[in-house]
Amino acid sequence: MARSERARILAQYRAAKDIGDLGWGLELMLEAVEYDRTHPGEPRLMDELRAAGADVKAVA
Repeated sequence: MARSERARILAQYRAAKDIGDLGWGLELMLEAVEYDRTHPGEPRLMDELRAAGADVKAVA
């Protein structure tokens, strides 16, 4: 996945968490899980989303 695509997904996930849109956040998480499943040799995108979610909780 291109860096810009990873950055887009992370930014959208943070935005979804910020506004409390659980459906949008879940969509992005499912996209990350599917990506991780089909690209096992790359860094896990879901791990990045989990870290982004933890950052949002720490600020709130």
